[in-house]
Amino acid sequence: MDLENLIAQLGETVSAPVTAQKFAFVVLINALHAKGLIDKESIAAQLEASARAMPPEVISPEPIARHMYALAEAIRTSTTHNESGSIQ
Repeated sequence: MDLENLIAQLGETVSAPVTAQKFAFVVLINALHAKGLIDKESIAAQLEASARAMPPEVISPEPIARHMYALAEAIRTSTTHNESGSIQ
């Protein structure tokens, strides 16, 4: 197996499911926010607070925190189908 195929297989096995989960989480937050059940800004702020308070025993806290900040930003900037016609 050449390197290019290995990279493609790794992306399909690891990256795609993780990215799909991120999108699903953002869609869920938007749906709950649209129904008035949660405040998406509050959820984003809580994610950022958790990223800042990462316990020292967590392995690789910096990359985890970066992803939590990115998820918080995705939640803040996302829109529902009703708002713009697409989820961004």
